[in-house]
Amino acid sequence: MALRIFLIACAIIQLWITLKPSYHEAEAIEFKMTNLVCETLNKSWMVFHKCRLRAVSRNKTCMYLNGTILHPAYKIHTRVEVFQKANGYKPWLINTTVDVCRFMKKPFNPVAIAIAKLFIEFSNFNHTCPYLKT
Repeated sequence: MALRIFLIACAIIQLWITLKPSYHEAEAIEFKMTNLVCETLNKSWMVFHKCRLRAVSRNKTCMYLNGTILHPAYKIHTRVEVFQKANGYKPWLINTTVDVCRFMKKPFNPVAIAIAKLFIEFSNFNHTCPYLKT
């Protein structure tokens, strides 16, 4: 089953900035996540119930993502793209696809590792394939 998730508006940049070692105390970088789009290529296998960003405060945004796998999934791929806002949204820096089943067995992609470190403790997506109907 091919699963396609778009995280738009610099989510990866925030993760990179958060996890990279900082050598300059005076650095000030601001990141704002503005859009999230979740799609599935096969709606008979995967359904997204909730996929949204919610503004908690002026500087804080929460991501809500809830989906159901309708059949056992043995092959899951996630696509992540980052766009920069400059006269419209333009592709920037990261456009990668991750084999989720392989990644859960042994993490290999630095971008996916950065994302996993932030989200894995708040998720129930924490074991290797197959992912069974829930």
